[in-house]
Amino acid sequence: MGLVMWAGVWEGVGAEGLPGALAVPDRGKREVRLVTWNILGGRGPGGTHPHEGLAEVIRILQADAVALQEVDVKTTRAKGVDLVARLAELTGMRGYFAEAMPFQGGSYGEAVLTRFKVGKEERVALPAAAGYEPRAMLALELQPEFGGKPFWFAGVHLDHQDDGVRSGQVGEMLRFFAGGGREGMAAVVAGDFNAGPEAASLGPLVKGWKLSWPGGKAEPTWPAVGPKEAIDHLFFGPAGRWEVVRVLRGDRVFPDSAAWKARLEALSDHLPVVVEAVLRP
Repeated sequence: MGLVMWAGVWEGVGAEGLPGALAVPDRGKREVRLVTWNILGGRGPGGTHPHEGLAEVIRILQADAVALQEVDVKTTRAKGVDLVARLAELTGMRGYFAEAMPFQGGSYGEAVLTRFKVGKEERVALPAAAGYEPRAMLALELQPEFGGKPFWFAGVHLDHQDDGVRSGQVGEMLRFFAGGGREGMAAVVAGDFNAGPEAASLGPLVKGWKLSWPGGKAEPTWPAVGPKEAIDHLFFGPAGRWEVVRVLRGDRVFPDSAAWKARLEALSDHLPVVVEAVLRP
């Protein structure tokens, strides 16, 4: 069952046969829709720089917050484009960025797009040994449209080489949420973890937080064509504050649309993950 069935009526057909936008989540039930997506620097698998295509998918998903990984800002390979600003402009959302490292005359790191009001923003450098690529976490305190207490939404991209390095990065993430007055606050960590739920590095998250995938069995999300590795996830904490209502890999959002599947495969080497969840008071 696709997201069309989740949220009621959708609004016709988009460009090139793409589905129309999903309905907004049910605010009366305190629902939010959250997405994570590794976008390959915004350059597309063929180096086509499909910024408008990325924005179109985000608009169709009608997400409240989107964590984006592998984001280029004013790099040579991005042809000097500030991808965060460009996607914010095209989607009408607020855009935020955390640099993981300087790269090709610009920056490379994590971004979050959101339609919610932002109270606080934090950028956290994640530990990486010498010779390993620097990593970062971007965390925003979001105020949902239905009111009540805010929640934290964080985007991450963990190390792709070593599970021990990933363990240190997970530890730093958990220290962040356990301090600074954030203890006990509702939070979501979304991103490319470069590991499945069974990995030792993700053990503390699997044990203490709620994995969006049911039964701890994550869907493969990489590569986008014929996915084999389950590495893109959303974790919700404290577990008692959240009810995960629905979760789908991006290509299953509109399972009967060949145009939708083809578009996702043309935009990145990862498939997005889409979650609807209820934030309990």
